[in-house]
Amino acid sequence: MQFALSDDAQPTVVEAEFVDQAVEFQDNPGQRRWREALMSNPSLGLTPDKQAATNATRQFGGLTQSLRRSTIVFRFEAGKSDLDVRAQQDVHRLARYLQSPAVRGKQYYIAGFADSTGGWSNNLQLSRQRAARVVSELQKRGVAIPSQNIVPLSYLAPVACNDSPAGQAKNRRVEVWIAQ
Repeated sequence: MQFALSDDAQPTVVEAEFVDQAVEFQDNPGQRRWREALMSNPSLGLTPDKQAATNATRQFGGLTQSLRRSTIVFRFEAGKSDLDVRAQQDVHRLARYLQSPAVRGKQYYIAGFADSTGGWSNNLQLSRQRAARVVSELQKRGVAIPSQNIVPLSYLAPVACNDSPAGQAKNRRVEVWIAQ
């Protein structure tokens, strides 16, 4: 099992048509469409009673112009910032990747998100705790991440509608964004 999860096994996993664990990136056109849709409507995917903070929208727009979203995503239980067993494995994989020659010298950001249950401020704090938890685990593995590269975005930029428990679960996440 350890081999199947290792970096060396990923080409074999792909060849066998299973889901690989390699770090990949959202394609540029897809990310551009996602960014433009959100910048033109910051409340996209939110329930009608929710609005995103203007400064967070500006920050998101600036960062996503020069950074690419990776496939590394950490999910969280409602109201929590604890990492499960799968997330611990993903942290190891992410640490190896961030220390690899492919990324050496590049800027990367850890972006925390929440679902839209509750207010902006509480979710901003929760998204900060989630991102900080991932950063803490990366630092234990020798990866230095400056505090300004921790980006809490509350319930901005949902990846699913917040009107169902399944959608909310997808929005409780931490993403890793890496310079192009």
